[in-house]
Amino acid sequence: MPQLTDYFDFSRLSIDERTLLVYRLRKSVEQDVQAMTLTPAQRAEIEQRIADADVGLIPSTTWPDAKRRLKSEHGTPLSADTPRGS
Repeated sequence: MPQLTDYFDFSRLSIDERTLLVYRLRKSVEQDVQAMTLTPAQRAEIEQRIADADVGLIPSTTWPDAKRRLKSEHGTPLSADTPRGS
């Protein structure tokens, strides 16, 4: 089965465009997941993961830190403080 990357060269997008693409993909997945019917075990797992994140058991990154890391790894400054289209 062909992969999406067989049809599209993502490296041709700017870092801003790729960041926006990731943001929009994540939002579309969230919407699909919300529309899914979950078993009680699945719902409990999600609730536990959210609770773990809320108390700091799951590492997170602020947007400014992520932006600095991306800039240092890719050498390309991002022009926006937040993804466009949000």
